[in-house]
Amino acid sequence: MQEPTQTGTTAARCPVHAANATGSCHRCGRFVCAQCARTLGGGTFCETCEPQPRAFGGWLILALVVLFASPLKVVAVVVPLALEVADLDDLAMVFDAENAEWRRVAVFNVATSLLSAVVAGVTLNHALRKRQKAIGWFQAFFATNLLVNLSLLIFEAVSRSPGAPVPAWGSLVWPFVVSIAWLQYFQSNPRVKETFVR
Repeated sequence: MQEPTQTGTTAARCPVHAANATGSCHRCGRFVCAQCARTLGGGTFCETCEPQPRAFGGWLILALVVLFASPLKVVAVVVPLALEVADLDDLAMVFDAENAEWRRVAVFNVATSLLSAVVAGVTLNHALRKRQKAIGWFQAFFATNLLVNLSLLIFEAVSRSPGAPVPAWGSLVWPFVVSIAWLQYFQSNPRVKETFVR
């Protein structure tokens, strides 16, 4: 940010608010005060030159659909568990020692799907307002999904009973490739940087 210069004993003034200038617009060079300065993407702009966000389009629409669908994962995990519990003759059977493995898996699945849904909700909050923070939250969402898939495979491998088949590590390839592609997209795509400018 360019610092306002002083001529003689008079400080540079904001032409809009007649206050002392705190910097100048990176686009037009007009002096700005603290009240009218807009800091975006590391640059300071006046109210007139403030960049406007691009409309959602391209791959961003698909990313938003994934975020909106994320809470459905919670439903897909909780409903079958609730149906299993409803089929029990006695609710106390859920807490029997013989159902300890089922409880561990159920708690793990619910916790990871809730984590993913919470990160999706925070990401949506920032994305729909087109805030710059949305870029980092999108990356956090896709990284979280990758870690959830990895931890699910590790959990299955560690908690499997003797003689049970080993989890299919190949099933991690697709989520890994998709997550890396999304992380790269949000890191370097110009449309992303032009959409989330607030």
